[in-house]
Amino acid sequence: MFFFLYLLHNQKTYNKGMTCMTEWLNNLPSLPYPLKALLIISAGIAFLRLAGKRSLMELTVAETVLRISVGTVIITPLAMKKEWGALYGGALLILGILLFTWIMQKYPRARNLIIGPPSVVVKDGKLMMTEIKRARLTADEVEVAMRQNGISNLEDVELCILESSGRYSTTLKPLKKGATLEDVQMLTKAINNLQQDIQQILTQLGQKNHAQNNSRSKQQSTPKTGTLFQEAYDEAKGDGFAGNGKGSNNK
Repeated sequence: MFFFLYLLHNQKTYNKGMTCMTEWLNNLPSLPYPLKALLIISAGIAFLRLAGKRSLMELTVAETVLRISVGTVIITPLAMKKEWGALYGGALLILGILLFTWIMQKYPRARNLIIGPPSVVVKDGKLMMTEIKRARLTADEVEVAMRQNGISNLEDVELCILESSGRYSTTLKPLKKGATLEDVQMLTKAINNLQQDIQQILTQLGQKNHAQNNSRSKQQSTPKTGTLFQEAYDEAKGDGFAGNGKGSNNK
């Protein structure tokens, strides 16, 4: 950043440097057409590799413009005589991409100015028309994007965000979400624990019933000692009274 400010402050030095660079590039020899094509393709791959993996992802508006410019600049020499100037221009554009990336990482507010903040287009199953109009979209376009993401009913969506890259990030309502592998594993574990608890309860009930049956059978096989004792006492008492009566008669 300070380097660019320095160049703007010293305009004469900047113009002189650019003139020297242009003359140096023009003095370089031109390659044969096959080698020129190979050089351009190799340079394009190298430039995009320097730009990082974001070159292969969906891009923001500024990054899209810069990458289109890179392709336009580096392909121009195939129809012209000089290819070195195109490589130089492509390198400057890649430096511009890296500069934009650095600014967005260093200053979050600048990121919002360059690529814009995300927009909430659907909330609790309802279209947020204010944000949709601000993003210059229509309700039909949002519904088409939902269907492309496998969502047929808009009421199932809890939140849908239009990212700065143009992608839609959707979150379904809790009751509409599909079960994950972790959910299935937790459910299976809970069912197994429940089956073990039921089996343990049934075992305890069986043991209790078996003990009750054993106690009942013992009670039925054992005579009632109280009743037998009472009957023997009554019988002995009756015999005693009969003997006493006979003795009194003999006298």
